[in-house]
Amino acid sequence: MKELAINSTASAQRLLIWAFIISMVGAATKIPIVWFAAVIFLIFCVYKTSKAMGFSTAASIFWGMAMLLPGLSTICILILNYKTTCVLRAHGLKVGLLGVKPSDLPIKPTIG
Repeated sequence: MKELAINSTASAQRLLIWAFIISMVGAATKIPIVWFAAVIFLIFCVYKTSKAMGFSTAASIFWGMAMLLPGLSTICILILNYKTTCVLRAHGLKVGLLGVKPSDLPIKPTIG
């Protein structure tokens, strides 16, 4: 993968992890609109991560739609996160609990 693709994969994985945490908090609040917003954000993050990993559009849509099934969604997130972690580690990046630190990325993100 190119450096730019590695950067987008790393940032998508970090976003996926945060989306999973937010969805767990949304489910714990038992407020339907908060849970619904969290699931929509999770679907977006799963789609973005799978596209960054190089999956086809159909596969990315499948990963996103799997987020609507409660038990399957957690398993799919774990599988997608594992695959992403393997790719990032293969490129020599250190992956922590919340993904790769932005300071460890090959191309530093710029503002503006």
